[in-house]
Amino acid sequence: MVRVTTASGTGAGFFIDGPDGYAYVATANHVVDRGERILVERDVGTDKHAFVEAYPQTEIVASDPDADLAIIRIKNVEASRFQRLPLAKEPIKDTKILAYGYPGSSLAKHAGLMSKDGKILSLASFPAYDQRYNRIVRENAVDGLLISADIEPGFSGGPTCNEAGEVVGVNVTKDRAHVGQNGAVSVVALNKLMQTVKPASVRAEPTPDDVVKLLEKIQSEYLLLPLEERSKVRETDFLASADLPSLRRLVGEVRREERNTDTSSFAKYQLSGQAALGMFFARLPGKLLETYRSPNTTTPLAACELTTQHLTSFLGDLSTADKRMEQRRASAYQSCDELAVRPLAWDLVAATLQWDGREKEYTVTKLDRMDEDEQIYRASLRISGASNLIEVWIAIDQHSARLKLFDTTDALYAIKSPRSVPSGALQGTWSMKRPRVTDAINKDAEIESTETLSVSMGDDRKVSLRHVITERYFGAGNHAKQFKCNRKATIETGLLQSFTGTLDNGVVVALPEKTAEPVGADAAWCEPSQKPDRIVAVKLQGDQLVLYRTDGNAYPQAVQLTKE
Repeated sequence: MVRVTTASGTGAGFFIDGPDGYAYVATANHVVDRGERILVERDVGTDKHAFVEAYPQTEIVASDPDADLAIIRIKNVEASRFQRLPLAKEPIKDTKILAYGYPGSSLAKHAGLMSKDGKILSLASFPAYDQRYNRIVRENAVDGLLISADIEPGFSGGPTCNEAGEVVGVNVTKDRAHVGQNGAVSVVALNKLMQTVKPASVRAEPTPDDVVKLLEKIQSEYLLLPLEERSKVRETDFLASADLPSLRRLVGEVRREERNTDTSSFAKYQLSGQAALGMFFARLPGKLLETYRSPNTTTPLAACELTTQHLTSFLGDLSTADKRMEQRRASAYQSCDELAVRPLAWDLVAATLQWDGREKEYTVTKLDRMDEDEQIYRASLRISGASNLIEVWIAIDQHSARLKLFDTTDALYAIKSPRSVPSGALQGTWSMKRPRVTDAINKDAEIESTETLSVSMGDDRKVSLRHVITERYFGAGNHAKQFKCNRKATIETGLLQSFTGTLDNGVVVALPEKTAEPVGADAAWCEPSQKPDRIVAVKLQGDQLVLYRTDGNAYPQAVQLTKE
């Protein structure tokens, strides 16, 4: 038996025979599915002469998220050094069992291996379960066992063995609703997973066709999903596991900045964390965080954080330990942040592939191996409808190609990937008109507005922007009154802004050239609803120009403009 440890927690595992002479460990997938480094530890000896062997060079060679199983290979370590547990062909009802694991302890750093006796209560079919969203993905999906052994945290991934010492199941879950009943995945599922494990000498080398098949699968099973369906697909089905820690760090940064409305955070530009965050993501191809910013994501996130605030406030009233309270609050926010991982992953995948919502055809023109040890590849990709080649990065996980989002410095490939935009494609006048509707603030008034953006390209990719918003207000209803600011039945006002910036990798980011000027017949008496912008970004999206603008406090507003 072994301890299986990552930065997020500890579970159990056990040695089993693999397809070659190296050491293989079976465990629960939820113990190791976050892409973190996996440490396998074995207790050797007893009493005063006991010590721990640690094996940090490991890799996941097979996993089944539905069955919650994973197989780890310890690199360059021979299996003959360890006692491997034999796998039973199938479990038998009412068989006496022992369940093994490494439970936590508040009295000792390592409590050591423990066993709990019991019996197999029944053979069952478990549902495939989505632990992040606490929902069933598919009923009757996994061969399972109901056992009477009282498993607890730290037993996850440990073996459940019969009296002959054969593994009949893998501990995965505790039934918190029923006393004396817990769950293990049947050895039948483990045997099936082991059949997919290939020897270490067999190395997968992706071909251009493999990359195209991956991208087509991402498109058909992921990108084409409607907003409300996107959180149902595990990001691990398509993304390289090594990217998952980077993805979670980015989610943490995004969530922190979204809670930051202080414009002194980025004092040079007088931007709040929200505004700066939005302008950072505006540099990505495609729509600005379409999934992450949708109500399907923001509503459960807000509800989770509200619950967290109530709980930590209540606990804070009971506790005098400020440091401990801050740690508890941070941990609670991290649990909420998990709800943002999949939505943000979808948006980043879409940006990496420059997705615009329309089905594409992919052609790989070149595939280069960039890292011998980590099996990382760079593909030059032609996408139907795109004017230039883009780069995508591919990694091999469990002998399958996976898309990479981040480089070794946690920078997004979607931002770094070369994107050329002809100057003439941006230059010119772009506009949009909003129809007459009830004013959001003054319900007794109606408003219609027009926005015009003139783009001028200079030398060294310097860009000048002239942005004009015109607004016209009307009294609502048949008995409309005069407006107080000008004592008329209508208001004509607006705002003229000028910006200068640089075209960089397909995106213009620009700052105000001078103070915004009010325009319109009533500008001397009536203020426009639009506040001056502190920073803007401009990029092409299909045949439209998208303007992202913010007054420095709020998340940027996106305005789609059509060329005149």
